[in-house]
Amino acid sequence: MSWVDIFWATWWGKTLMFVSVSAVAGGIGYALRNVNEGVRPTFGRTVLEMSAAGFVGLLFKLVCEEFHLSDQWTGVIVGLAGWLGANASVSVLEQIVYEKLGVRRHPRSEEVE
Repeated sequence: MSWVDIFWATWWGKTLMFVSVSAVAGGIGYALRNVNEGVRPTFGRTVLEMSAAGFVGLLFKLVCEEFHLSDQWTGVIVGLAGWLGANASVSVLEQIVYEKLGVRRHPRSEEVE
């Protein structure tokens, strides 16, 4: 067994890999969105976007574990969450959490009942 197999077999190793995928995807997504708008991405903002995407990737990884999804599906979801960016991904995650907690929101005002 190689060190990669041992690393991947641990929860921390697997989680670190998924968070890394999400963070890199977040940085690439941010850079491409800026380039498409004709704006030059800054280093500081790229690091901030990558950090936020990594955090959101961690949260989505935990949700995937709760739903007992495979590593392949978890990778797709975590990578896409990072690519979309923290702001877009958190809104999706909010819906999942509100539904799980049984909290209803007013559709027009976004207020919680």
